Amino acid sequence: MKFVLILALSYTTLTWGQITTEDTINFEASVVQCNQQLTQFEILKGCPGVNLVVSCGNLICEPHKNESTLNCPADCLQNVTVRSYNNIVLCQGYNEVQIAYSTQEVADLVKRAVMENKNVRAIGASHSATETMCAKGMLIPMDKFKTIIGIEELNGRKVVHTQAGVTIFEISEWLEERGYALDGLPHMGFRDVTIGGSMATGSHGSTAKHHGVISNIVEAIQVVDGQGEIHNYNKAQTNSTIFKGLSASLGLLGIVTEVKLRIQPKFNLGVAVTYHTQSEILKNGLINSIKDCDYGHFNWFPGIQKVMKTCGKKTTEEETPGANNELLSPQIPDFVVNPFKKVLQYGACYSDLMCMLEQVRWFQNKLQPPLVVTDENGKKKFKHYLVGPAHRMASSHLTKNQQGFFQMDWEIAVPASRAEEAFKAISKHIEENATCLPLVGVFIRFAPSEDETLIAHTVSTGGDWKKGETAVFFEMPVYIPIGFDQETFKQYEKQYVDFARMLISQYSGRPHWGKNRQWTFDMIVDKKAYGKNLDLFQEAINQLDPKGTFANDFGKGLGFQWKQK
Repeated sequence: MKFVLILALSYTTLTWGQITTEDTINFEASVVQCNQQLTQFEILKGCPGVNLVVSCGNLICEPHKNESTLNCPADCLQNVTVRSYNNIVLCQGYNEVQIAYSTQEVADLVKRAVMENKNVRAIGASHSATETMCAKGMLIPMDKFKTIIGIEELNGRKVVHTQAGVTIFEISEWLEERGYALDGLPHMGFRDVTIGGSMATGSHGSTAKHHGVISNIVEAIQVVDGQGEIHNYNKAQTNSTIFKGLSASLGLLGIVTEVKLRIQPKFNLGVAVTYHTQSEILKNGLINSIKDCDYGHFNWFPGIQKVMKTCGKKTTEEETPGANNELLSPQIPDFVVNPFKKVLQYGACYSDLMCMLEQVRWFQNKLQPPLVVTDENGKKKFKHYLVGPAHRMASSHLTKNQQGFFQMDWEIAVPASRAEEAFKAISKHIEENATCLPLVGVFIRFAPSEDETLIAHTVSTGGDWKKGETAVFFEMPVYIPIGFDQETFKQYEKQYVDFARMLISQYSGRPHWGKNRQWTFDMIVDKKAYGKNLDLFQEAINQLDPKGTFANDFGKGLGFQWKQK
């Protein structure tokens, strides 16, 4: 398997031609070294799961390839109704799927479910990867709720009125055509999440200056409650506990069908990608290094102690036609996808190889920065600076090669007062464990802490979480190997478990509701990380869904209670 050598040749000859630069030379050298190391592992050591990694994830159970429910549940587990984008969470409890086209139809379905003593769950783009998307009973996909109703005036502000199944990118494109943009910069790194799903999990973009969490720009909500009744809540006229609960609800309070989001005149971002050493960022400080950016984040490659910084500033410059962000959709030829899976599988067995892969990805990001334009001949050109509409420059589609690829996202938000100390502790932890992350490195993103919700993981609750201060998100996207036995996998994952546990226990960290493992949420409940807000959320449950129509095991694990039906 000469995968890495093929990768080097394909990129240098097809993409860059014969341009000789120091980075190109270093890239080729690191690829060759990686290939040599891989060959040694193949010949001398082997690795469990290598023979499964190409077929597992195609959603076809193939016993003749030794696939089973134990080593490839994504393919072989039966009665899976909902699966997360990364095939890690597989929901089997639904016994009924119902399609609705209107809020009234949703209400009628909920009323029937109540009569039949069934639980109900709505589902969006399935980009969450926790058990929050799972339940028993009736499933209602929201993919028919795709209408953008219009622009209105509400509470003295301009808002866009939309159904909840519209994606963040779709509504941003619609607004941009009409001269508007969402208020702040709440665009997630992945642009195809739905409005309803991103609200439910308190999802975020990356900005230290503006609203960075979509739940914080909601002005009105239409929701179907646990009895099938339709409510229209205006932020200015609604009890704050109810409205803040619904703004980031985990789907536990009802089915949100329509929302009104604050908007502003559209603007362009001039975005620059630059490259730094880890020591430089440590010296300057994370927040200080990003303070001049309206939009900004880091991709930190800890094995080689390098950092790629993306900094966008509002500008009056005209946009570059076709400017786009492709950070999550790197240019990888289809013919190298399956070999790449095998290389990552070997990397899970042998950390030295994973570190070599990280170096390869670093040089690839220097030679192919994530800012892209397409010329008149359809050829893509990679740029270190581009100007474009905010939503296109601050988000990316996810690579089509994600299908069949297993990835775990560990993300913990840390308050500003603890962030620099936490960064140093993570650096030490990574060095001690020789951790290398070749996918996109460690994502470091930012958003102000606000009090517009009860349980978005950025909410200000006093103590370390002060209103207006910048929350810092540390995220490790990690490859999940196939075919490891329980003990081997436990050892593989330990360094990431310790990372999350350290940030929660020592640095007032809170896990993202759509990522991480269940035990991280158990920790924040035990630590009372949300102060009195979980009690207030229980009050909202008591009013909107006292009998538990929308209850699930995830909510029960957080300590929420419902009356018996």
